[in-house]
Amino acid sequence: MEKKTDVLVIGGGPAGMVCALTARKYYPEKSIIVMKDVEEGVVPCGIPYMLSALKDPRDNASGSGPLTKKNISVVIDRAIEIDRAGKVALTESGDKYNYDKLVLAVGSSPITPPIPGIDQEGIFLVKKELPYLLKMVEEMKSLRRVLVVGGGFIGIEFADELSHLEDHQVYLVELLPRLLANSFDPEFSALAEDKLREEGVKVMTGIEVTEFLGNGRVEKVRFSNGEELEVDGVIMGIGANPNVDLAATADLVLKGQKGIWVDEYLRTIDPDIFAIGDCATKRDFYTRK
Repeated sequence: MEKKTDVLVIGGGPAGMVCALTARKYYPEKSIIVMKDVEEGVVPCGIPYMLSALKDPRDNASGSGPLTKKNISVVIDRAIEIDRAGKVALTESGDKYNYDKLVLAVGSSPITPPIPGIDQEGIFLVKKELPYLLKMVEEMKSLRRVLVVGGGFIGIEFADELSHLEDHQVYLVELLPRLLANSFDPEFSALAEDKLREEGVKVMTGIEVTEFLGNGRVEKVRFSNGEELEVDGVIMGIGANPNVDLAATADLVLKGQKGIWVDEYLRTIDPDIFAIGDCATKRDFYTRK
């Protein structure tokens, strides 16, 4: 099947949804299609709060209602290739979508470090998949000793949320000498660390996880200093990599760039293709580089 649209947004997360709704506001006469992998996704920044702050973790789900209310078509399919010359996106189901303007809002995927034993039960990545996250929430609430790996924003948020669960001992480990080292100065890092310790979180910095031990399910964690820690569960909060595979099919990924390169107007090297959200390169707020 072949369809034509003025604006094709690939990705139904926060960036893709806001893009489509904004396009509808300013271009009410244009046809807009949002293509996403699943009908019901999640709001990424709300994932840690599914553990405690939200009474119902499903409240962090994001459906298609806001889009369809604005006469924006929603397609549940996966784009696998972009033909820039023909201005066509090919999908997994074999359909073709001709576009005038294309927006890539394909997000990012959690980093999976090559740590021995990381594929065992009880170890969770920060995936943006509702069924997976609901399973994580259910398990974490029944556990007692949980390790969070990563002392950045997402890791600290998980540790904080877990500390509010009854009868939980929470550990937080960070490879760098202090928490939030890539974002704030030592004074602010100390404040964050003190706050977590007040909530009962045991913070460990300057060491890394070298192995997860267990027999199909994680039971212990071994650190670079040789020490071991008994745990019931682990959350890996060490960041994410931009999803660039689709962009690579159209030669939109430049050498040396971690994400899809965009200019100050979020245009890629193709003036009719834009990239937004986690999949796009970022500009420094001060230097604009």
